[in-house]
Amino acid sequence: MNMDGSNLENIVSGIADPYSIAVDIKLGKIYWADDAGNISKANLDGAQLERQFVHVPNGQMRGISVNSKTNKIYFYEVNEENLYVVNSDGTGRQVIVDGAYGYSVFVDEVNDKLYYEDRNEPAIMQTNLDGTGKVKIVDVPGTRVYAIGIDYITKKLYWSDMSNGMIKRSNLDGTKQENFISQINSPRGFFIR
Repeated sequence: MNMDGSNLENIVSGIADPYSIAVDIKLGKIYWADDAGNISKANLDGAQLERQFVHVPNGQMRGISVNSKTNKIYFYEVNEENLYVVNSDGTGRQVIVDGAYGYSVFVDEVNDKLYYEDRNEPAIMQTNLDGTGKVKIVDVPGTRVYAIGIDYITKKLYWSDMSNGMIKRSNLDGTKQENFISQINSPRGFFIR
């Protein structure tokens, strides 16, 4: 749709419980994770649809994020509780953080970092892009974080607090946490432009 909400159109249908989408403007692709263990992709207009180009048997995918600098895709599989990276063509899949269970992952291409929710902590964690150097950034007990993003102008980290109906923010290192927007009904996603 347009930025004002007009001209809404369906570009892909028949998806088994989609959880998260990611857009790679450089490659002109949209990627999504579904509840049937798949990562699928298409052009931004829905053409060249490739269903299940990444599949984890008996899996259930959740968060997904794209690194357009390296052509890598990061995603969760929550039954085995692993955070994966895979090439944008579906090759080279590997676990980079084992035992991580969450709903949101965000690639910080500016600082070459990865932010993700880990409900086993429960916290938002930060690592290098290869999963090393894990640091706890923000404690998030009693909620699910479906969205993470960064405003690079103000150098603020934002995340959704689904259970408490808020969007929260902090410095990139987790300091100076604050409630940014409240009284939202179960926030699941946002985009910082």
